[in-house]
Amino acid sequence: MKIEILEKANKWINRQGFDEEMVVLEEGMIEHNYCYSLNWCKKSEINLDWEERTGWVGIGTILISKKGNNIEFKGSAPKVDWVKKFELKLRNLEEYWFVEIPFKNKWINKFAEVFDSSPNEIESKVLENKITLEERIDTDNFLGETYKDLGFLYEGSDKEYVYNPSFINIVKKLNEFGVNCKVEIITKKATYNV
Repeated sequence: MKIEILEKANKWINRQGFDEEMVVLEEGMIEHNYCYSLNWCKKSEINLDWEERTGWVGIGTILISKKGNNIEFKGSAPKVDWVKKFELKLRNLEEYWFVEIPFKNKWINKFAEVFDSSPNEIESKVLENKITLEERIDTDNFLGETYKDLGFLYEGSDKEYVYNPSFINIVKKLNEFGVNCKVEIITKKATYNV
């Protein structure tokens, strides 16, 4: 199976428009849950040490599904879990910021202030004594602080993000008012197809 994966990756990389022939290396091949990551280089540089080989800006190792039918380059942006992002895409999944905000009628004026809405607009958002907010996580955008550091990420999560959902200020203000709510990360079926 590994030889078949290497062959597919070699064919793919040599259709990417490089001026020279490239080669995918078995050395350093890492197996993940749903894919492999593979190192590659110019075929003419295969016998050189890593530091002597040509470096590439904006692209990293090759990610290939275990079936070999989906292949792409890992990006080079820091703090992006490119393997996780690729494996979610393979399974047609996306991650979302999610928060359930408990609601009591006695808090209506606080909510109206925080949401910058009228009490009637607030009441229209309430379902089963809570307001639910969710937003797709766009891991291509990294702005803001780390959620574990801020304390807004659900304690059960081992994930660490620095991208701010649009509703983070609502969560912060509600917590300041004493309405306890935490941002969670949920996985849902993707709105795109692989």
